[in-house]
Amino acid sequence: MQRNFLRQDNVRENVNIYIYFGFLFFLFFFSLFWHSISDDSVYYLGIARDIYHGLVPYKDVYSIYSPVMMYLNAFLFLLSENFSYPIFLSFQYIMLSLSAILLFRINSAFFSLEKKKAALVSIFFMIACMSSDGTYINLEIYVIFFVFCSLFSFFQKKYMLTGIFLGMSFFCKQYGLLNFLPFYFALLWEENKIKKIMALSLGGLVPLAVFLWYYCFYQAIDMAVLFNQIRAKGYTQDYPRTAISYLYIFWGGKVFFLFLLPVLLQNRKVFQNKTQFFLFLGVVVNFLPALIQSFQHYFILTFPYLFLLLGIAFFTNKPQKIAWKALHVSVILVIVLLALRLYRYKDLAQEHILVARHIEKEIPKGSTILLEGWVRYLYLMNEYQNPLLREIGYNFSFSWKEEWTQKWLILSCYKKQGLSPQKIIFFKNHIFYLYGNAQTSK
Repeated sequence: MQRNFLRQDNVRENVNIYIYFGFLFFLFFFSLFWHSISDDSVYYLGIARDIYHGLVPYKDVYSIYSPVMMYLNAFLFLLSENFSYPIFLSFQYIMLSLSAILLFRINSAFFSLEKKKAALVSIFFMIACMSSDGTYINLEIYVIFFVFCSLFSFFQKKYMLTGIFLGMSFFCKQYGLLNFLPFYFALLWEENKIKKIMALSLGGLVPLAVFLWYYCFYQAIDMAVLFNQIRAKGYTQDYPRTAISYLYIFWGGKVFFLFLLPVLLQNRKVFQNKTQFFLFLGVVVNFLPALIQSFQHYFILTFPYLFLLLGIAFFTNKPQKIAWKALHVSVILVIVLLALRLYRYKDLAQEHILVARHIEKEIPKGSTILLEGWVRYLYLMNEYQNPLLREIGYNFSFSWKEEWTQKWLILSCYKKQGLSPQKIIFFKNHIFYLYGNAQTSK
C-alpha cells in the first residue's frame, strides 16, 4: 500500500514538472516573439552601447546606477551589427536560468530536497520572476544571480567568497547592499563569529577596491563626482516617494504575495530555526525598497529567500491540503497574469519598428539628438547619439533648459510651454515635437 502511494506521488510530481515547464517554455517563447523595448532598458542598454564604443560610465556618461550589468551587456553588441533586443533579453534569461540552477543546487545539496521537488521550486521561481517585470530588461535579475552565488557560498561556509558575491550584487544595483544584513545576522549564531564576519566583510571590500581603483585611479575620476553619481544624487527630486498606499504595494507585489501566502499557510512558524529566520529576514530586508516605489521588479529582490523558504516549507514537510492548493492556484494566477500582459502588448514591438522607420525619414540614423519621453528607445533602434551624455546621460527625467534648443536637436513626446517646435511630426495616433536647429543633427 505504501509503495503504491509513493508511486502515485512520484507520477504526480512528474506531471507537475512537465506541465509547469511547458508553461515556462511557452512564456519564454512568446516574450521573445512579442518583445518590446521597455523604458528602463534604454537606460541600461544605452550605457552598454556606449561602453562598447569605448566610453566610460561616470566619466563620459552620467549614470546613477552601479555598472556591472552594463559591462556584461556591452559584450553582446559584438553579436549583431544592428541592434536586436531579443539578444539582450535572451541573455537576461540565461542569467535567470543560472539563478534557477543555483536555487536547485542549494535546495538539493543543503536542504536535502529530492531533485524533482527542487526542480519544481526552480520552475516556480522563474515563472515568478518573469511575471514581475522579468520579461523586461532590468537590474534585479543580475542582483539576485549574485545573491544566489552568495547563498551557495555561505552554505558551503566560504565566507570571504560570500562577501565578494554580495559586493558584486551591490555593483549590479545599489539595493544589493541590503543583503549584507541577513548574512551578518546569521553569522551571529556561528562559532568563531568574529573571524567569519571579518572574512565576509573583507570579501565585500574586494569589489569596492576594484571599483575605486579603476574609476578613481585608472580613469582619474574625482571621487566626489563618482560618489554623487553612484549615490543617485537628484533621483529623489526627480522621483519623489509617493504616499504609501497598501493597494499600490499589493498590486505591485501581487506575484510576491501570491507565493508568500501558501508559504505562510504551510509553515506559520518561520522563526522555528535559525536558517528559516535568516531567510525570512532576507525577505523582509529586501521588501524595504518596495515601500519607496512599488515597482513589480523591486519585489524580485526578495525571491532568492522566498523560494528557499518555499522549498523548505512544502518539500521537506508533508504539505497541508489548503496550503498545497493555494500554491497551485498562485502559480496558475501568476502564469495567467503574465500571459495576459504579453498578449496585451504583443503589437508594441511592431509599432516601435514603424515609428523608428518614420522618424528616420525626418532624422537620419546616427544623428546627434536628445530624446525625451517614451520615444527614447530610438537611441538604440536608430542609433541616435545623446548630446548630453556627460550632463544627464539617459536619465528618465531632467530639468529642461531652453538653451539646449539653440545647441541641439531635440525630439520630445510632449509640447513645451513657451517654446515653438521647429516641426510637429504626426504618425498614426502619435505626435512628436521637434525642437532646435536641424543643422545640429549633421
